[in-house]
Amino acid sequence: MASTALNIIEGALRNLGVLTMGASASTEQQTEGVDLLNLMIDQFRNESLMCPWVVQESFALTSGDGEYSIGPGGDWNTIRPISLENSCFVRVSNVDYPITLINQAQYNSLPDKSVAGSFPQYLYYEPVFPLGVIKLWPLPGSGNTLYISSLKNLVTVAGVG
Repeated sequence: MASTALNIIEGALRNLGVLTMGASASTEQQTEGVDLLNLMIDQFRNESLMCPWVVQESFALTSGDGEYSIGPGGDWNTIRPISLENSCFVRVSNVDYPITLINQAQYNSLPDKSVAGSFPQYLYYEPVFPLGVIKLWPLPGSGNTLYISSLKNLVTVAGVG
């Protein structure tokens, strides 16, 4: 069962003896619970206690485009990754091809960054702020979908749902 903010809040209230089993939190308790949950997440960040989670996402690639910004408002509008996991791949016509993650020195050593191919074989992630940058080589062909698994920080909770 997936935990929602409401599950966490009502569970905490039951553990404290404020709610009985089967009882629901009032609107005021829910609102205060969300505020306290967000405060706890903010305190974890302030104390460098990262609360990371791994998520797999997919992104359509544009033929001939090998560089994408990733993060809120970027080319790929999602939570900015802390880092990428070694389980990235490209799907072309329902066939998956693994991608090798490389570091900056390896990316810099690629002789011609404008080489096009059927699908990318290498991926370099530059975790700069405010948006990260993903660089692919060779440049993707048409019909490519990139799947990445990334480590991300928890974000604040918008509501109890």
